[in-house]
Amino acid sequence: MKQRVVFLFYHGLSHIIAVLKVARILESADYDVYFAGVDFFRPYVSSLGFKFKGLKSVPFGLGFESWVRTIEKEKYIYLSALRDRITDRIYTEREVELFWMLEELHPDFVFIDSRQATDFIVLFRQLKDRKIKVAITSAMLPATVGAGHPPLNSEVFPNDPVAIAQAIRLMRWNQFKTVWKEKLIHFGFDDQFIIKRRLKKNRIPDHYISKSPSLLNFSVENVDEFILAPREFDFPNSLNEPRQHYAGFMTNEIYDNKAETNYAQLWPTISQLKHNDNLNLVFCSFGTIEPKNINVILLFLKKLIQVSLRKTYILIIALKAKQEDIAELGITSNVYLFNFVPQLEVLKHTDVFITHGGLNSIREGVHAEVPMLLYPIHTEYDPIGNAARIAYHRLGLRGNAITDTEEEIDEKIKELLSNPVYKKCIQELKYRDSQYTAESFLQKLNSIKPLSI
Repeated sequence: MKQRVVFLFYHGLSHIIAVLKVARILESADYDVYFAGVDFFRPYVSSLGFKFKGLKSVPFGLGFESWVRTIEKEKYIYLSALRDRITDRIYTEREVELFWMLEELHPDFVFIDSRQATDFIVLFRQLKDRKIKVAITSAMLPATVGAGHPPLNSEVFPNDPVAIAQAIRLMRWNQFKTVWKEKLIHFGFDDQFIIKRRLKKNRIPDHYISKSPSLLNFSVENVDEFILAPREFDFPNSLNEPRQHYAGFMTNEIYDNKAETNYAQLWPTISQLKHNDNLNLVFCSFGTIEPKNINVILLFLKKLIQVSLRKTYILIIALKAKQEDIAELGITSNVYLFNFVPQLEVLKHTDVFITHGGLNSIREGVHAEVPMLLYPIHTEYDPIGNAARIAYHRLGLRGNAITDTEEEIDEKIKELLSNPVYKKCIQELKYRDSQYTAESFLQKLNSIKPLSI
């Protein structure tokens, strides 16, 4: 009988994409693979050939209360969300649904996304009693912070101890402000309070509770964690726990053919223009979701479009935005804007890849051996830290989407096009990443034991 694996993925397409290669490795090793999450993602997961278990609940302790009440079309969202925090509604619904998921699927192994590690608190007793193996999957580098090492949302290099100390103090100060703001808004029933309340009620052993400062609301310790990046992409001597395993980028090499009809129609024209006129192709993407700070992106794209006009680059932009926002950009003859493109396929023909700094985009850029120019627009988690590592390892350059001028953007693109060192460094990292094999991943996976404490 096949062993069954369930992936509890975080609420976002990028978190599914990050584990697709892991899922395919397990499938090839004769595991029965399920993804479990809200039904919105069922069509995408099913189109890739994987089984899907729909969940109506969301992880607790992550601030989903208002979102849930909005989806339910509640009239008084704030008051209803506050009541949910007081009564622990999100947790209770999650506990019931995950219990019945285990009853239905009888998994041998559960992977929990690090962004929703609070599911470990929900599942702990069931995992232990049923002898179900568990591991954390992390779609970003370790979010915990150790002394002398810069936080993942910092632009600091590892060889600057003064700047590192300042970055850690700034991270703690920002977190302190956020927690107290939440306490005031929610009358003391903030996310941290909700998590600590459940840790106590569920009697989670201290052995599993991380005490290290982290960018996440909750992190576990002494549970195996697979970091979906090669160790070589991180800074040298970065700290990691004994049961944290770098698994390599695990790039999903099967192209996603879900693209706009316009893209499929226009690609032959774009390809012909590139090869006949010997033009460089610059590809710019800002991720898989409609960004909150769209004004910053539009400001940057206007400058980038002007650069491409002067230098006669072919510019492809992938951006989810409203039609009125797109109209502001003034798209011209050598600029093509799409809501979605098959990114790996486009990158095969790209000379410079401009990205917001998400790890999925970086792993695909490395796979395609394309020099990268990073413009992080999300400051909460890892894009800024990823940009620092891109610059540190000379895989590309980084910039500031707000302050960079057209001339500075032009110079950076010119540097990436003319200096072969960036492609050489990417090729070296790609080779090192190839040493993280499916066999080594399965070997680590098979060594994991059920929870015993």
